[in-house]
Amino acid sequence: MQSYLAAAIQMTSTPDLASNLQQAEEWIDFAARRGCELVTLPENFAFMGPEAEKARLAPEIAQRAEEFLAKMAQRYQVFVLGGGYPCQKALSLIKN
Repeated sequence: MQSYLAAAIQMTSTPDLASNLQQAEEWIDFAARRGCELVTLPENFAFMGPEAEKARLAPEIAQRAEEFLAKMAQRYQVFVLGGGYPCQKALSLIKN
């Protein structure tokens, strides 16, 4: 088995989706420049805020997080594992 370098990123996410994605990209760039082939992001990397706001923004958060992960993997030529993020279907299952 061939070895590889991986990065486990820890960050403090906020209710500001754009800021969180920018911060995550900075860490992904940092890891990729150091030779990492696998970069993992923490749970709720895209949004950490009040549950009501998370539920309201779930479709946007999910769409932007998915697009972000694909773009980062392609841009930096690394595997990116995004920690969980809210999606409308999951939130509706929790409510029922």
